Amino acid sequence: MQRNEEEYTLAHTHTQNQSYTETPQLTNILWTFVKDYRWTIGLYFGLLCIAYPIEQILFPEVYGRMVSVLTTQSKQTLFQRTWKYLAVTTVLLIVAQILFTWIDYIDAYVQPALQSHFREQILSDILFTFQRKYKTLEIGNIVSKLAKLPMIIRQLYHQVRTYMLPAVLVSLFACVYFSYLHIHLGLMLMAVLGIFYTFFVWKSSTCIASSQKRDVLCDKLNEDIDDMLNNLLSVYASTNIDAEQQRLYRRQRKHDEQYTTSSLCGVDFKIWYSVFYICIFIIINGYAFYL
Repeated sequence: MQRNEEEYTLAHTHTQNQSYTETPQLTNILWTFVKDYRWTIGLYFGLLCIAYPIEQILFPEVYGRMVSVLTTQSKQTLFQRTWKYLAVTTVLLIVAQILFTWIDYIDAYVQPALQSHFREQILSDILFTFQRKYKTLEIGNIVSKLAKLPMIIRQLYHQVRTYMLPAVLVSLFACVYFSYLHIHLGLMLMAVLGIFYTFFVWKSSTCIASSQKRDVLCDKLNEDIDDMLNNLLSVYASTNIDAEQQRLYRRQRKHDEQYTTSSLCGVDFKIWYSVFYICIFIIINGYAFYL
C-alpha cells in the first residue's frame, strides 16, 4: 500500500530511537491487506460460511435421515422412500463441491498476494528506517526473516483455513442447530465449547514465548553465519577458523535445544486438545442419550 512521505514519517516516528532489529507489527500489515482486499476476503469468508455447514452438518443430517428410513417398515418401495433424500444429498454434495472449488480458486490468488504484501511492507519499512537513521542493517537477521516469511504465512494460512475456521463455523452452526433440536442440548454444547475455546486460547499462548525465543536464536545463528562469510578473508588471515566453528556450533546447540522445547510444548498442547475433544464427545453424546 503506497503512502506519501508525511504519512510514512508519522507511522514510523516511534522507531526513531531504536535500532532496526525488530519486525514491523505483522498484525498491522495483515489488517492493511484485509482492507485492500476486503471484497475478495468478504466473498471468501461468505463461501466458507456456507460450504462448511453444508459439508459438516446438513449433508450428514440428511444422509442420516435416509439411513433411518431404510430401517423402518413401510409399504412403499425402496425408491419411493429414499428418492427425496437421495436428491437432496446429491444437490448438497454438488453445491458443496462447487463452493470448495470456488474457495480453492480464490486461494490461488489470495495466498501469493498475501505473501507479496508482507514482503513489500517489511522491505519498505527497512528501507525507510535505513534512510532516516543510517544504521547498519543486520543483513543475516533480515534475510532470515524474509526467507522464513513465505513458509510461515503458508503454514498459518493452512492452519486457519483447514482447522480454525471450520471448527469455529461448525461450532456456531452446531450450537444453533442443537438448540433447534433441544434447547438444553444447545445450551450444554455452548457451555462445553466455551470452556474448550477458553482453554484453547490460554494453552496456545503458553507456547508463543518458547517459539519466539527459538526464532530469535535462529536469527542470531543466521546473522553469525552471514557475518563469518562476509569476513571470511579476515577469519582465514587470523587463523581463527576453529574458534568460529566452535562459536557457531554452540549457537546451533542452543537453537536445537530451544527448538526441542518449543516442539514439546506443541506436543503437550495436542495431548490436552485430545483430552478435551474426547471429553466433549462423551459429554454431548451422553447428554443427548439422557434427553
